[in-house]
Amino acid sequence: MADSLVPSLDHLRQAYAVTSKATQVTPLLESAALARETGAARVFVKAESLQWAGSFKVRGAYWRLKKLSPDETKKGVVAYSSGNFAQGLAAAGQPLAFPSPSSCRSTRRPPNAMPRQGMARAWC
Repeated sequence: MADSLVPSLDHLRQAYAVTSKATQVTPLLESAALARETGAARVFVKAESLQWAGSFKVRGAYWRLKKLSPDETKKGVVAYSSGNFAQGLAAAGQPLAFPSPSSCRSTRRPPNAMPRQGMARAWC
């Protein structure tokens, strides 16, 4: 995959095998309105907002945490996020008993859910 930005089917299968342990299956919802707007016969939307962490971000965060070496894991991680990636990272760390990640935010107040998810906060 080093030569291409498009993941192979094997890479996707590997990622699914890893991330499915920390995520739940979410539905595909058909949207007639989007189909009309785009001219497509049918359009489906993946309802990742129904993930237990509130977004799809937990998938990528969990994948990345699983790829860290033992030395990197000991050092911990920092998320510079004013969106929900920091929450996804904190949630992804829970099933791994990962050291509490830190969130560095400068644009708005962190969501109240962050402390419950084990995220330390810092202002930058």
